Amino acid sequence: MTGSFSPEECFTDERFDADAVRWACAFARHLEVERGLSSNTVRAYCIDIRSYLDWAARSDLDPLQVEYRRFRRYLVELNAAGYTPKTTSRRLSAIRTFFKYLNVQGVTQLNPAAATSLPKSGRDLPRKTSDADIVQLLEVCPDDPVGIRDQAFLELLYASGARIAEIARLELGDVDFSDASVRLFGKGSKERIVPLYPLPCGATSTRRVPFFWGTAAAAPCSSPRVATRCPPIACVASSSSARPRRPSIRACIPMTCATPSRPI
Repeated sequence: MTGSFSPEECFTDERFDADAVRWACAFARHLEVERGLSSNTVRAYCIDIRSYLDWAARSDLDPLQVEYRRFRRYLVELNAAGYTPKTTSRRLSAIRTFFKYLNVQGVTQLNPAAATSLPKSGRDLPRKTSDADIVQLLEVCPDDPVGIRDQAFLELLYASGARIAEIARLELGDVDFSDASVRLFGKGSKERIVPLYPLPCGATSTRRVPFFWGTAAAAPCSSPRVATRCPPIACVASSSSARPRRPSIRACIPMTCATPSRPI
């Protein structure tokens, strides 16, 4: 498992069934290696399965052989604890997928979550971020190498609609300045090409300034997880005086690309 997360540590509890812990760890490795899920997604699966193992331990049940009649007690406990339908649905989905894996491996023929319908959750309208909010966010970056690097992150996040994890593992060759586009690798290692409007890719800048963590051009990133990777390339105006007032972000978006791309 890459990164600092370890399934073994997540399931470290003397109360948990040893066989269940062993198969839960194997399931986590299956999600990352065979299905290509991100570390954050695998962590979420493990946290949800840990909740189920904790309930089984407190109920003195074998978590690998729980029937639907008894599994309903787990649902009652989630409801009594005040979890939202979205959280309950996510946990049921994780347990269902875990038992499907156990079925394929021949560990058990049961899948108590398969007969359980997922609770309906309301769909909230997305929150709209105004142009003034974006400009205010970008103007908090100081006029130093680290601040310009942070501004590059924010500009690219807004322009591409990328996830933070996608920007964190962006490589130098993924940014095409001549074509004004960036190549992103999303969930499941899926690749997509996203067009950029002029401001983040430097069409209106006088000089391109690439920043690398750990070089003399910019201070190293404080995050140990991404300190060795190459950040996105920012194209900023070079000036010895104070930074000029920023133009409106949306004013720089061409009519053919009026809305930044968003991942699905």
